[in-house]
Amino acid sequence: MGQLAPNHCRLVLSASADKTTGVWDAHTGKRKNKFVGHESYVNSVSAARKSNQLFASGSDDACAKLWDIRAAQCTTHLQHNFEVTAVALNEDRNELFTGSLDNEIRLFDLRNPMEPMYKLSGHTDTITCLRLDPFGSYLLSNSFDSAGM
Repeated sequence: MGQLAPNHCRLVLSASADKTTGVWDAHTGKRKNKFVGHESYVNSVSAARKSNQLFASGSDDACAKLWDIRAAQCTTHLQHNFEVTAVALNEDRNELFTGSLDNEIRLFDLRNPMEPMYKLSGHTDTITCLRLDPFGSYLLSNSFDSAGM
């Protein structure tokens, strides 16, 4: 599970093998929203750091999605060639980082998400986690190759 923005720590995000993502109330333990749209297991979620209205998800259906909690729907669909195993959202810069089974990290500009702005190579196995530092300046990646980049 991934926690939403620090200012709004009453909400928690979840990724699920039932092909959904969820928004939960941390105090009551009850699900507030269920987001349906992936066609396979959801592997990763990433919350917007400053807003409690956006989050991203990555799935075995080879796509990453950006979700708007207010509208209760997917606003952006980013198709990949391989399963998306990790996502990191930087809403300050309209950026979404994705990692997948092809061992590459992609950076998408969410204002024009048709193609990745660039790709980062170096891992030799599946990327398992992506995280941005608190200021959104540095990206940390983890992989089954045991080499954090």
